[in-house]
Amino acid sequence: MIVSSNGLSVIVPAYNEEKNILKILQNLNEQTLSGFEVVVIDDGSQDNTASIVKNYTSSKYKLTLVQQQNMGAAQAREKAINAATSTYIAFVDCDDALSADALEQAIKPMLENDDIGISLFELIHTKSHADLNRTSFKYYTDSTLIKGEDALTHCISSWGLHGFGIYKKKILTKAYNTYYKYNKDRINYINNDEIISRICFGMARLIFLSSGKYYFIHNLESTTRKVNINYYKVINNACYLKGYLAAEKKSGSFDYISEAYKLLVSTVWGVSVRYIRWRHLFNKEVKAEWRKAIKKAVDDLRLDNINHSVRLNKKSTVQLFIIYYLLVRI
Repeated sequence: MIVSSNGLSVIVPAYNEEKNILKILQNLNEQTLSGFEVVVIDDGSQDNTASIVKNYTSSKYKLTLVQQQNMGAAQAREKAINAATSTYIAFVDCDDALSADALEQAIKPMLENDDIGISLFELIHTKSHADLNRTSFKYYTDSTLIKGEDALTHCISSWGLHGFGIYKKKILTKAYNTYYKYNKDRINYINNDEIISRICFGMARLIFLSSGKYYFIHNLESTTRKVNINYYKVINNACYLKGYLAAEKKSGSFDYISEAYKLLVSTVWGVSVRYIRWRHLFNKEVKAEWRKAIKKAVDDLRLDNINHSVRLNKKSTVQLFIIYYLLVRI
């Protein structure tokens, strides 16, 4: 199957990925789909990532290299989206891989049905490319075609879908603009893309669940999976999602706000767990920043709970109690 380069752009963020960049370029060259565009966004790499991309020639796709100073994965993705010329956008990380038919299986229904705004790959978790012990992401539904609004309701406090797939560029652009109404300073809070994916779900009329496989490699050396002294900042994004849902998702019988509070509590819980694991690696100033962020979130949550503006479920209440007495009061 052939598409034009302005039909589909595959974005590959890269930072010091000289060990993986050639593998993903070759993987994309093995796709049954051809004619698409690949945009590698080099986020200020200090190794040979850029030169490998410059010297690679594909027989299947147009390859574009975009370089920037090191600004993080969130800014890299957004810059690549702006640089892409296509109607449809897909994201693939350097250390992951696609089945040979992944792009074709995902984009074909989008080209046949304009109401489909997102087409997700089948997500496969594995430890390496050669590892046969693989597990598939479990969707909340057995349907292959679902309404975007229904998808959003199952992806607030937990992930009933994943975010790996092909998106209409206009939905991505609209979601970014919506997100920046809340993150007004456009700061990288580590997981900006997770909040934007949720907003995209709510904006899409239909979402298709394709059979094309995305192999998520659990690589402990990945730059996105190492200890991150700024990880506590993800609390901000949980707050922004709560604000977005409160302001823009008021209709219907679904309780968006309670789901948003569940996410906020679980996010603070996750940050607290990481603080306990990583704090021996932090200096005094970094520890203070983490504790300040945790304390503010917990105090706000406890106040909302006391004022009955939100009723937390049992799990969230227990987590909040443990965080308060283990980290905030000491």
